[in-house]
Amino acid sequence: MTAELSPEDLQDAVVRLVGLGCSPEDLGRARTACGPQASPSVVVEFLQQRAGHRQDRLPGMPRGPGVEGPAGARADGAVDELLVAGGRPGMPERLVAAWEEGGPLWVHRRRIGTSMSPRRAVGIVGTRRPTLDGAELARTLAAGLAEAGVEVVSGFAKGIDQAAHRGALSVPGGNTTAVLGTGMDVDYPARSGALRAEVMASGGLVSEYAHDRGVRHPTQFIARNRILAGLSDGIVVIEAGQRSGALSTARWAADFGRDVMVVPASPSTPSAAGALALLRDGAVPVRHAADVLDVLGDPGDASVAATELGEGSGGDASGVSGLVHELGPEAEVLVGRLGPVPASISALSAATGLTARQVLVAVGRLEGVGLARQVPEGVVAMRR
Repeated sequence: MTAELSPEDLQDAVVRLVGLGCSPEDLGRARTACGPQASPSVVVEFLQQRAGHRQDRLPGMPRGPGVEGPAGARADGAVDELLVAGGRPGMPERLVAAWEEGGPLWVHRRRIGTSMSPRRAVGIVGTRRPTLDGAELARTLAAGLAEAGVEVVSGFAKGIDQAAHRGALSVPGGNTTAVLGTGMDVDYPARSGALRAEVMASGGLVSEYAHDRGVRHPTQFIARNRILAGLSDGIVVIEAGQRSGALSTARWAADFGRDVMVVPASPSTPSAAGALALLRDGAVPVRHAADVLDVLGDPGDASVAATELGEGSGGDASGVSGLVHELGPEAEVLVGRLGPVPASISALSAATGLTARQVLVAVGRLEGVGLARQVPEGVVAMRR
């Protein structure tokens, strides 16, 4: 009879099994072989027997003469971490809330540095073949969220995903994490090495697969979407066709109780059919980062609803002044700094003393009543 392992011993055993190349598929086969009532300790013992107890390596940690550095250290300065094992403490809080299976789960993270995760994380997903407008929307939305201190999570695929990663990285200090559908040593998508290195130095790479696991079946990418959704407070879909994998991310997010948002697109755009179906099913339409922040809400900030322009304001100075006053003190400070020349969020933050998050929310409120507009280069005033 198998002795039940302590949580610490179970953690150590899983770490060593991962280092020997055990994958989620191996876990599934072991659980099937052991039976539905088997405890994690029984499953781990079964895997240890299959692995022949060759537990002499940790993930990404070569052993031999002259090897120095901390466990998991690599020649490029990155560090491999076992992010999750058996639901142990240390599992990201968002993923804990989303992961209801009781059995062992392992997820790797590879990153450079140990920066603290931001308070909020938003997943941005969409088609691999976006329109030019869709790719630019993903980039500017991600940049706006990064300026507000929000982590951008995506799947590193060509198209919308990589545009989102690049948008977040375009902001000094921007944070983005890539959830991969392969092992982290696999060059996929091809010719993405430079971006991969930048992401690794930001939020890092995340994968549940053994490091050398290549593309064996398309379902790998569908499966990784549950982790992408689980690590995010909300998901934004930009241009997704009827069979897009981004729709599975949205479904996981809905199952986990996360906000599902969509950037509306023209019905004539073939890559928009799936995203428009999400809108029909109740997803929240958003236009830019300020809308996303409003949907997520901020427990630390007082919420001030945007006021619509009422009758009788007539567009006169007193009417506009009164309207801006109703939008809140941040909008009052910001409106005087806007002009016909686009100003970036960071420039407006520096000029007003407001945080990037406060600037984005104020811009959204001013835009809602026609007093400001976001363009690719920044924010401009719309005088009434």
